Amino acid sequence: IATSTRPFSDENPERKTTDIHVLNRADGNERYRHGYDNGGETTQVAVQNGMLFGRIDELYSQNSAAYFSLSIDGTAQWRIVAPSDQQIAPAVDGNLVFCGARDGLIGLDAATGETVWTSPQSSPLNGALVVIDGVIYAGAKEAPVIAATSASDGTLLKSIDTSISGAQVVGITDGVLIARFGGSLRAFANPSGRAENRGRRTESTNVSVLSALGPPLSATSAMRKA
Repeated sequence: IATSTRPFSDENPERKTTDIHVLNRADGNERYRHGYDNGGETTQVAVQNGMLFGRIDELYSQNSAAYFSLSIDGTAQWRIVAPSDQQIAPAVDGNLVFCGARDGLIGLDAATGETVWTSPQSSPLNGALVVIDGVIYAGAKEAPVIAATSASDGTLLKSIDTSISGAQVVGITDGVLIARFGGSLRAFANPSGRAENRGRRTESTNVSVLSALGPPLSATSAMRKA
């Protein structure tokens, strides 16, 4: 899946149109294309079970952003006005789609776009939503926390103290959550807040992004690897 933007018209080049491209994995050839002629740029889309879920930054006809769902062949399923101006791509898990709201998270029915639950948060969200084992992890722009929220009903399971604000959750591996803070990464153990982990202290370790990625390759070694 790929997205692109183009001018709406020669007469109105500032106004953008988004195209969503479904490409063949084997050869890269385009199979389907769906365009939003009255929409601005689109964030990264989520894909599950032959369905696409995404966010358009602006619908000119409604003067607002929107979340949408398409089938893999480009057939429109639903579209709702985005409850937030935060440019956060949706995440999907099972029958629910998760989106950023003005004051937290919302869970939508993947088939209809109807709201299933809302979950207030202490700060506007920051970065992508990461869903692992039925838990949504989201960083906060203005608060020193990462929220672990139940994907099934929106219950806040745990607020992970990060000491500084602006966390962007990168992912989770072997039960360790990795988040980015500007030019550094922090790793948090036992992040989920589930019953089996309660009482276990969340610990963190700092490492610079450059250290985490390793030393830069020289031009010669990069060419050899290529």
